[in-house]
Amino acid sequence: MKKFLLLLISITLLLFITSEVTFAGETGKISGRVIDKETGEPLIGANIIIVSKIVEGKEVPLAYTYGAATDIDGEYYIINIPPGYYNVKASYVGYNEQLQTNVEVNVDKTTRVDFQLSLSTVAYEEVYIVGYKKDQVESDLTATKQTYTIEKIETLPGVTDVGDIVSLQADVSDGHFRGGRSGESLYLVGGSSIVNPLNNSRSFEPIAFAFQQVEVYTSGFSAEYGNVQSGVVNLVTKEGPTDRWETKFEVATTNSYYKTWGGSVYSRENNPFFEKMYNPEEWLDGKDPSSGKILWTHFGINFPENYLPPVPVTWPPSPPLSRMDSLRTASLVRALWLQAFKLVGLEYDKPDYRVDFTLGGPVANNTSLFVAGRYEVINPILPTSQPDLNIQMLSSLMYRPSSSDKFKLILNYSNQRANEFHRDYFGYFDPIFNLTINTQNTLQMGAEWNHVFSNSTFMDVKIGWLMTDDLDDLHVLKDNEYSTIYNDNSNWRFYTDPSGHTVGSLYTSSGKSKTNTLSINASVTSQVNKNNLLKTGVQFFYYDMDVDRRSSATNSSSVRFDKYHAYPYEGALYIQDKLEFEGMIANVGLRYDFYNFNTFSYLDKFSPYRNPNIDPTDPTSKYYSEELAAKENTKLVSVLQPRIGISFPIDVSTVLHLNYGLFTQRPAYQYVFLKTLKISPEPNFTRLGNPDLKPEKTISYDIGIVRMLPFGFSIDLSAYLKDVSNLVQDAVYVDRSGNLYQTFNNREYADIKGFHINIEKNEGAVTGFIRYNWQSVRGKNSSAIGPVYSAVYYETNPENNTLPAPEDIYLDFDRTHRVLASLKYSIEKGVSIFGVNPFNNVSLSMIYRFQTGRPFTYDETGQGLRNNRRTPDEHDLRLRIDKKFTVGKVDLGIYLEAFNVLNSKVYDYNNVFSESPDNRYKSIYVKDRENLETDMLYAPYVTKIESFLYGNTPRHFRLGVNIRF
Repeated sequence: MKKFLLLLISITLLLFITSEVTFAGETGKISGRVIDKETGEPLIGANIIIVSKIVEGKEVPLAYTYGAATDIDGEYYIINIPPGYYNVKASYVGYNEQLQTNVEVNVDKTTRVDFQLSLSTVAYEEVYIVGYKKDQVESDLTATKQTYTIEKIETLPGVTDVGDIVSLQADVSDGHFRGGRSGESLYLVGGSSIVNPLNNSRSFEPIAFAFQQVEVYTSGFSAEYGNVQSGVVNLVTKEGPTDRWETKFEVATTNSYYKTWGGSVYSRENNPFFEKMYNPEEWLDGKDPSSGKILWTHFGINFPENYLPPVPVTWPPSPPLSRMDSLRTASLVRALWLQAFKLVGLEYDKPDYRVDFTLGGPVANNTSLFVAGRYEVINPILPTSQPDLNIQMLSSLMYRPSSSDKFKLILNYSNQRANEFHRDYFGYFDPIFNLTINTQNTLQMGAEWNHVFSNSTFMDVKIGWLMTDDLDDLHVLKDNEYSTIYNDNSNWRFYTDPSGHTVGSLYTSSGKSKTNTLSINASVTSQVNKNNLLKTGVQFFYYDMDVDRRSSATNSSSVRFDKYHAYPYEGALYIQDKLEFEGMIANVGLRYDFYNFNTFSYLDKFSPYRNPNIDPTDPTSKYYSEELAAKENTKLVSVLQPRIGISFPIDVSTVLHLNYGLFTQRPAYQYVFLKTLKISPEPNFTRLGNPDLKPEKTISYDIGIVRMLPFGFSIDLSAYLKDVSNLVQDAVYVDRSGNLYQTFNNREYADIKGFHINIEKNEGAVTGFIRYNWQSVRGKNSSAIGPVYSAVYYETNPENNTLPAPEDIYLDFDRTHRVLASLKYSIEKGVSIFGVNPFNNVSLSMIYRFQTGRPFTYDETGQGLRNNRRTPDEHDLRLRIDKKFTVGKVDLGIYLEAFNVLNSKVYDYNNVFSESPDNRYKSIYVKDRENLETDMLYAPYVTKIESFLYGNTPRHFRLGVNIRF
């Protein structure tokens, strides 16, 4: 801890000594030139002022003025502008003023606004109003990214949270950015990370309307972004206005529908076995498909022996037992069976609903508040005592005492509760015992100071804290209990039904994990001259992670414990220069990352607990001992990452861009600190993390061209190549005594290539885009923990080591083709019919997705083929219609959304195509797909399994109403 405090103090001092530092960008820039319209001569000293902001079509005054004056060449620039739409005015003595409206400013981008002023011919100056037209390509485009202004996309169908926005990318599929693994992306809220350090995943799903803009980088992100390999999602938060209060309230509900195909999983149509087994004669004559025994012996009732007269007895008994007597006994057995299937016929289709709101406005002089919230209720696939729940609140308090200083506090909270079912359809009739309640709480707090030194230099300092709390809770089994206390006693009945359904089987894994992340980030951005925008920066993160989980708690010999507490830290220094010239714009950066796991590693790879000083002559000397094992403290790991992006404006409508970068990511901490223990015998571990893991590394190349087309269209084509190495992968080590354990190493890699096409139209009554992505993702394993292909290393017989086949395969998340199309038609003024205009302020929008299937393995030949086949192609269509009304000062809106309009089915990959040795559905899919939807394993007692086979939801609708005032 003393070393950490010393390091923290040193970095803090460095922060204030360094003259120019920065972190994730949240502002943009306007630049341009002012000339005399008639002569073309530059106007020196002309004033350019941002006079107002446009919010939802309304002009809003600014609390403080942004402005600049032109230099000797008539050029100017204004930096540190929050994203949005603005009205910009240019004025010069003796000339008419010119106002350009709806100038769009994006984060980390330069918007070019040129003015041509005319001499004034009257005593007073006239103001010429010109609608700003984006008829030029972004000349400083050096990365591949999409910038979404929430105001523009909030009426697209199904766009309610950040995940929905990210899914608008054709080069992002199932959370994989351009072929990268899950967990290789960075999510920033207000410039601070919301990534859970244990697994490098997003800690919560922020609601979309709490943000002004969302940037999605898929290639070429600059040196300010670290600990990321594949993608960056930068969410720029809204701030409350300082001159008025604004409120939005929205209520939305779906129709009543089932989340699974085939309707209720408890319907008699989905459970044909029930009709047959409901007949008492079936229990008298039928046989158990597994054991071959008569059904009435299923509960251990031995008939007729248990129902004969007392001994001595002769056979047949007198009076003889009749078939009717046997049916009475069969009815008793059936009655016991019915206790487990009392849910048959249950209907549980219910609507989902949510309530959203935003509230913003002044709370004191120069102080404004913004709050966004959500309360959402979602019904899971099976009926439960409590539905899934999503509660969020995102808020900021902004204080601006002067034009030079701005202070902001943020407080974001998320509570997500989900019912997680852990068995297939054979456990549907026992949902309570097969269930855990997962609760995820996330709290983010931060403070930011923005200080403007001059018109060309400003500073940002941010301190943040992120807390995550993940709890898996069981209904029945307590922390100090094993399931055998129920299964081995007469008050508990555990059995497998003749139709294959399990009853009384407890799920036995639970626990919690908590993380705390303290971050310190700072920035000063300086426009050194008209050609150089310089950024340098420092970042530091300190973690406190506590994991306490238990799995397989059937009995003391099978139970496993994951328990550790760790305090790693990491940081970075970087510098970046944006060079802007007439024929070239370049973003050149260099980033230095460092981290220390702040723990120790075992020196004996094959047997970590082995005592190197064992004394064979001493009976008290321990062979395995965690305390006596050879170990050493971890050291500081550092890596230098160069990044460069260049754009070449060919003309005002065309720009060629290319970028290169080295992107590294420290391993997710769960692979470093994981410690899975058993009660006995020694050695008592089955899995250990590896503190010697190296940073995962991606070298990325990207080249593309962007061109503006007639009628407001633009086209963007890019090709990319990624060389990925040092990926974390599980490995098994076997010592000379035959003891084995699982750990991780950096042996994996991936080879990724592809190209992307984006045709877009953002202005006019008809807007939308068509995006296409082709890619090839090859390697050995798709995730750090593979299903059946772990490498195995033997201490005494290394020649027997088991390694993956030398041939690369398509990774199981690869999508060769992906198409995404969006279309929106807005009607501001419709046709009047008998004085009524029902079609004004109406918009129609749609989103269509197509993607090829994922690879899976089916090898009847025994050649060792892997991922040699593909699942079916997938389609999805969503529609939305909006109608807006204005009543006084209140804007009222109503909308209807339709999901999965084509009602297409998508197979659940894990259920149908996994490489698990006991997966039999994959073979049926290949050989007899027509009969896949009925499980014949326990014939004649069969079950229909649509609910298990398909992972998407059937067609359904959502109706919403929103009010703004």
